[in-house]
Formats: sequence, C-alpha cells, structure tokens
Amino acid sequence: MAELYIIGTVSGGSDFEETERLYCKWKCISDENNTNDGPHNFWRVLDGTEEGTTQQATMQFEQLLHWSHPIDIHYAFTSTVGWPRFYCEVWHVDEYNRHRLKGYGTCMIPTTPGVHTVECVTWRPFSGPDNKVFEGLLTTREEFADGPEILLEGDKRTQQW
Repeated sequence: MAELYIIGTVSGGSDFEETERLYCKWKCISDENNTNDGPHNFWRVLDGTEEGTTQQATMQFEQLLHWSHPIDIHYAFTSTVGWPRFYCEVWHVDEYNRHRLKGYGTCMIPTTPGVHTVECVTWRPFSGPDNKVFEGLLTTREEFADGPEILLEGDKRTQQW
C-alpha cells in the first residue's frame, strides 16, 4: 500500500473586493469521501485533518491576505484513482456579522514529490445587475446549494444544466 503525505499551508489570498475579515474554509477531498460509493475504496486517511477553517485576516502590504494555516494529512492508497483535490471557499464577515461567500476554488494536489506552490483561483456565481441592488439588503447571495459536490463531481455538474 502506497502512502502520501501532504504537508503545507493555506498561505493567503489576494484580489478580493473586501480588504478585511476574510477567512477560508478548506478541505482535501479524495476518493474516500467524494466519488467512490462502490466496493473499491482506494484511499484512507491514516493521520491528520482533511478540512479546516483559517482565522479572519485583513489585507496587508501589496493587497495580500496572510492566513498561514497548516495542512498535514497522511493517506494510504491502493490506486491513484480519486487523487486528492484541494477545495476552498473564501468568506467575508460584514459589519452586521453576516458571513458572505466571496469565492469557490478547487485544484489538484501535485502528483510528484517535492516542494510545490499551488495557486487555487477562486470564483463565484455572477448575479445580474438587477440583483446587485438587493445584495446589500438580503442576507444571502448567489451560491451553490451543494457547493463542493457540484464543483468536484462531473456527473452533478452536467445534471445542473
């Protein structure tokens, strides 16, 4: 049985409209907890936490957020099918303590050993110009009901449209 160690950090973020009180919810999703409901379970977590939430941060010099949140996961696997992916959501806490989604992001964990810098681009559903007027008044914004499931499972993406 092969093993995979993921050791790193959710370092930070940039290019968000808001400049303060931003945080990131993240998870590493492998075959074990995402796509494989059948008799074959190729991935197993031996140690570590597969998800977490950073502290709130304010943009500093050069418009960068600094979270420096540690990731340390130890997997055992029997197949590369279902290789782990990194999923994140960036949230903003407004002046009324409402938590508003600023973006979804997903990217692959590198498959080669060594030191890597992985940039995870975030995005969110676009609300039309008519909805912008009500955005500040309502407690919710355009979001996916099934967040990670839609973004990470191909069959669910095609069913939505």
